[in-house]
Amino acid sequence: MKRIFIAIPVYQYPTPECMESVINLVGIFRDKYDLTVRLVSGYTAEVARTKSVEAFLATQCDYLLFVDSDVVVNEAVVDKLVEADKEAVTAIYHKKSMTVQQSEVYRIADGKRFEAYPTAEVPQTLFEITACGFGCILLSRDAVRKVVEATKGVPFRFVQGEVYISEDIFFCNELSKLGIKIWADGSAVCGHVGKFLF
Repeated sequence: MKRIFIAIPVYQYPTPECMESVINLVGIFRDKYDLTVRLVSGYTAEVARTKSVEAFLATQCDYLLFVDSDVVVNEAVVDKLVEADKEAVTAIYHKKSMTVQQSEVYRIADGKRFEAYPTAEVPQTLFEITACGFGCILLSRDAVRKVVEATKGVPFRFVQGEVYISEDIFFCNELSKLGIKIWADGSAVCGHVGKFLF
């Protein structure tokens, strides 16, 4: 039975929709996966995510599944991520915007800058990406351990060199430096809770 550590980084409070979806997973998967669920609070995103990684590595779990506190996940998404059998694989969730129709998965545009995939261009299969938001990503234990070692215990940062980036993009860049590919499953779609469900 695969052991999955579900980390919900919390900066203020989790949405009820997120909590209900994770609680449902525990019931649905009780005979399929060995799940550990942890709410991890921090003053900032990088602190909460780093604490999540530390808590995960203190267990014997095989995978770390980040689920952001405003993301709604279901059993089909988790199954698809596990079945992908990749070191780093994300589900799709969309930016919280009524006007911008983009997902939180990125490719390189113009040879240097990150560009979010427009929702309509997301392949409905497993595909390689450059980076992603960490709203719903499954990471293998080995991938997490390698990034922690390479970053000397600080796997999430808002600055890389002299460039300001998000903490999840920092982690993705570290995965890439280690030769670890990042994948997305376009058929594994989560909800993203804002004023509306995106």
